[in-house]
Amino acid sequence: MAYKFWRVLCHTNGGDLTWSVDLQEVVFLNGTTVLSTGGVAFADSSFDATTTPDKAFDANTGTSWLTDAGLPCHIGYEHSTDVIVTSVKLQAPYASRAPNEFEIQYSSDGLTWTSTLEGRITSTGWTANEIREFAVTHFDLAGNATNSLGAAVEKVNVFDWNTGQLLRAIVPATNGDWSTTLFSNNQYGVTYLSAGYYPLTHGPYQPA
Repeated sequence: MAYKFWRVLCHTNGGDLTWSVDLQEVVFLNGTTVLSTGGVAFADSSFDATTTPDKAFDANTGTSWLTDAGLPCHIGYEHSTDVIVTSVKLQAPYASRAPNEFEIQYSSDGLTWTSTLEGRITSTGWTANEIREFAVTHFDLAGNATNSLGAAVEKVNVFDWNTGQLLRAIVPATNGDWSTTLFSNNQYGVTYLSAGYYPLTHGPYQPA
């Protein structure tokens, strides 16, 4: 399942008590493809007009985003379309301002955030200007949904098993095949909807 909003939520740094987090580069990737272009960078704060969040997405290591909010703090990107992130690259100019504990999070609306399967990531011992890449685990939930006549169902709803929140409404292929990509270690349910039939729900499904 692709999402438009992705961010890095930083909890601790390398020990700098004055400046919280300073990042030269934040790169959201799918494979080797850079996703964070053509959209809008955002953060909870910036120290001044020269250290705004877009400076972490400009492919220029001579500029950086510097927060002015203390910890925790976040920086992210609103992509022009929904994207699937498979890894995130981070670069910090100073070891003391590098994120030592952080979460990679996604959102469909920029308001409600969910952490990826990695949860709270610990990454210590940075050196100045070091680049580190962090994988984003995801899994595909897929199936084939047809009715008693052999026709594809009209819709497949994927939802959070515990909260009931609808996550994705999928129109399957003509043969009934469907799939979606998920990032969180939650329990998921699947409901098949077809005119003239009762809804049929399966689950819960959970990543191994």
